[in-house]
Amino acid sequence: MARTGKKEADEKNKFTKKMQKKLVVLYLLMLLAFAGCGAKNEIAGDWKGEMDLTDAMTTMLESSVGDESITEYIKISDVTLILNLSLDKDGKYTMSIDEEKAKSTMGNVVDSMKSGMREYIEKLISDQGMDLSVDDYFQMLAGTSYDEYVNSMMDVDTLMSQFEDMKTKGTYEAKDGKLVLKDEDGGETEFDFEIKDSKMTLDSDMDVGFDMFPLEME
Repeated sequence: MARTGKKEADEKNKFTKKMQKKLVVLYLLMLLAFAGCGAKNEIAGDWKGEMDLTDAMTTMLESSVGDESITEYIKISDVTLILNLSLDKDGKYTMSIDEEKAKSTMGNVVDSMKSGMREYIEKLISDQGMDLSVDDYFQMLAGTSYDEYVNSMMDVDTLMSQFEDMKTKGTYEAKDGKLVLKDEDGGETEFDFEIKDSKMTLDSDMDVGFDMFPLEME
């Protein structure tokens, strides 16, 4: 009876140890599975990043007019836009510019350019030795007033249209520090990304016409 009891106890211990090993393996597998889910969904969420276009627009203005002194009359400041990037857990994304912020910013730019250009043109007229007001000059040149002429050439909607290409949606993949956006038209954009302290930094060497990267998003 003693031997039988000892044998049963040994078998029971072996079974228990096997079960313990299986439970440990199962536990480790669960940890890895959850860790994998965390890595995959770490990037999911609604992100916002602020882009400063002040220097880019100043440079664009100087080059288009061909006179650096124009910045003495047209003061472009605080031209910032907010980029919204939504990444859901199912691998879909939407990206767009915050329209309310953009309209406010572009409205300020237009107002600065209209008033500054008037002063700049007044100087040009004076340098030519002409005794004309800006409105008289434009009446003679284009048959309209300065305000009417400028309003027909420059408005907030025209500036806003420049950002339409930044409004896209599609699917995304995030792996090994790379974020790839695939839009509905078949276009593909790749970023390097890093997430730290609830902030994501996007980086890329693509040319977007202004100094956008690295872009910090929250």
